[in-house]
Amino acid sequence: MRLPDFSQSGEYVRLLRAMGVTKLRKWVAEWIPMDTSTWNVLVSHMGLDIENIQDVKPLDDGTLGYEGFRVLVYIRDQILRKGTDTPGYKYHVAECRTLIKMREKKRFERYVATSRTDGLFIVNIRYWDETPDKHEVESRMDVCRNCLQALDWENYSSASKPRRDEIFKRFSPERFFEKYGQTRVESLPVHTPQTAPSDEYSAHWHTISTDYREYRKWLCEECGRDLTEHKSFLHVHHIDGVKSNDVFSNLQALCIRCHARMPLHSHMLKSPDYARYVDIFGYW
Repeated sequence: MRLPDFSQSGEYVRLLRAMGVTKLRKWVAEWIPMDTSTWNVLVSHMGLDIENIQDVKPLDDGTLGYEGFRVLVYIRDQILRKGTDTPGYKYHVAECRTLIKMREKKRFERYVATSRTDGLFIVNIRYWDETPDKHEVESRMDVCRNCLQALDWENYSSASKPRRDEIFKRFSPERFFEKYGQTRVESLPVHTPQTAPSDEYSAHWHTISTDYREYRKWLCEECGRDLTEHKSFLHVHHIDGVKSNDVFSNLQALCIRCHARMPLHSHMLKSPDYARYVDIFGYW
């Protein structure tokens, strides 16, 4: 019987770490110490198992770290339009103004962390104008330009626009880790790409949504518009961006116009419902 390759198991790596960072040499029944370089290779290819994304913290140099390792963070669940193949969200290498804003708005839980250096990210692809089914794939992503600004990567802050574009295109996780290293991180999202819960609405979402809007008397909490006669235009927004978190303190009743103005909701501006709303109420 062929034994499984335990070196490809996340549980195996976590067990090694808990036992003092050791590994089993291939085909040899003895335990040997795992040095830092070997551990870095495993982490680079398999990612980190992070229980709480809030444990990902900014380091003194502006990069992101978790329990001794530098990490990259990104939103795993991505919505694409028909004919689009590349995820639109960016990955982050620093505590840039985008991440600061997401933390302030309590939307950092949407992120996962990885320390892979090959430039590939595990993402769940959903097509907005087709089916709600997700497709887990490994995909390349672009770095966040605000991160390059925060780190002043290759003098990005003072560079001309053509030069900035060149720096942006040349950037890679491999070059990033070559400069900053993968270890020596005091401490920084909640989940890894493998362990993050699927970004799904709960089974009782329709009932919860209706109950919450009734609780708010069909009024938009942002602009105050009464939508009792146009109930389909009043949405229920998840403040932290996690669709399964249905506690009332995480919900907000918003008209479709105000909902479209929330972070990462601009796609609603192109929906037929938004156009109908504007026809009835205007843009303000």
